[in-house]
Amino acid sequence: MHPYVPADIALLDPDLTVGLPPGMTVSTGLDALGHAVEGLTSPEANCMADSLGIHSIKLIMQYLPIAASDGKNLEARTKMLAASNMAIMSFAMGGMMFPIHNVAHAAGGQLRIPHGQAVGVGMPALMEHMPWHYWPKAKELAEGFGVKSDSQDPAELVALVREKVLGLMKECGFKPHFEKALDSAQRETMFWAVKADPTAMLYPIPDDSIKSIISTVFPNV
Repeated sequence: MHPYVPADIALLDPDLTVGLPPGMTVSTGLDALGHAVEGLTSPEANCMADSLGIHSIKLIMQYLPIAASDGKNLEARTKMLAASNMAIMSFAMGGMMFPIHNVAHAAGGQLRIPHGQAVGVGMPALMEHMPWHYWPKAKELAEGFGVKSDSQDPAELVALVREKVLGLMKECGFKPHFEKALDSAQRETMFWAVKADPTAMLYPIPDDSIKSIISTVFPNV
């Protein structure tokens, strides 16, 4: 958040990404997907955030598996860079109301889990334990993720979107949970780290949801 941290110019050059290993390609791609989902579903979202988020999700769903399996595919790398740029623009309009990133910040800060991995793991967990957060934008999410359903029920649509997220992760060889086990003291630390994250000041996650999410993404000792 320091004014000297953001770049003045960003160059999106797919040639510079062809050597990125598959695991890091998937993790950073899921971080971009998290930006798109969070920008789209933030209570502060607007029509610009919606349009950027929806199209970013479509591109990531199509091109992340290709980039992960064939890192030298310049079309896939180019489309992923474009999707990432669209997603962060959508995210920037969201007013810091980002529950997935709240959990990811805590996991990264406390356990040194790479950010993209933390966002990826957190995404289906938040959709499971805080589905009501996503209901207002259920139709837009369904459009972005390519959900085929005649249902108008937001709860059903969000559940189907979650299945699409899990399907993408499976296709890319990404595990939707952390392998690090936590004891009771570490779980308590994680709980308070989630509550203390800066995003929680504007959009706190309910205590019961935090505990359920931690139980879902971390195995017991």
